[in-house]
Amino acid sequence: MGMTTHEARMTTDKNKGNGTARRHARLELRQESGGPRHYLEGVAVHAGRTLELVMPGGAGLFGHYEWSFQREDKPRLGIALGPVTPPSDPEGEPYWPTGEVELPKDAAFFTECRHGARWPDRCRDCDDARGRELAAK
Repeated sequence: MGMTTHEARMTTDKNKGNGTARRHARLELRQESGGPRHYLEGVAVHAGRTLELVMPGGAGLFGHYEWSFQREDKPRLGIALGPVTPPSDPEGEPYWPTGEVELPKDAAFFTECRHGARWPDRCRDCDDARGRELAAK
């Protein structure tokens, strides 16, 4: 993994276009009694937890954290790639294909949402927006 020290810093959220600073941090790999585990700002990250990956230029990409708990394996981020309407049925229900990307060792995650909620707290506004996206599936 190579990431053994906690790093938190400010970045510009260019996705919003307003220059507001948002905190972000890198995963920290720690050894627990049950084995290795990733932490983000001192809080354990559990499989399936939604995280917002910092992309080049300051944009964010939401996905769910996955990891095998094996030191030699890189963590992954599961992302939704849709919605997609089947070409054979343009009036049919769209579906949401998903994929996973292997995270680079220097991947950073926003630890503050656009509404000011701080990790690990959930933001009702962000959850509502994601809920509307999922309901559209």
